[in-house]
Amino acid sequence: RFPGKVSVGSTDPTGFDIVANATPMGMRAEDPLPVQVDKFRPSMFVGCVITAPAVSPMVQAARAIGCRLTIRNAG
Repeated sequence: RFPGKVSVGSTDPTGFDIVANATPMGMRAEDPLPVQVDKFRPSMFVGCVITAPAVSPMVQAARAIGCRLTIRNAG
């Protein structure tokens, strides 16, 4: 619907303004992180749709780095 506006790439979030996890990754303790969170930058918007745990590891990492906005999980 929005050609050239949205893309799916590697796990490297470098160069993106918005990073979202819309997969179940992160719901189990043994799950790997869906992206390389060490490459988050404070200017990024980060969101995660999983419902458990209440705050996903990806959102925790984004908060620790100081991302401008982290969307809290639904839980």
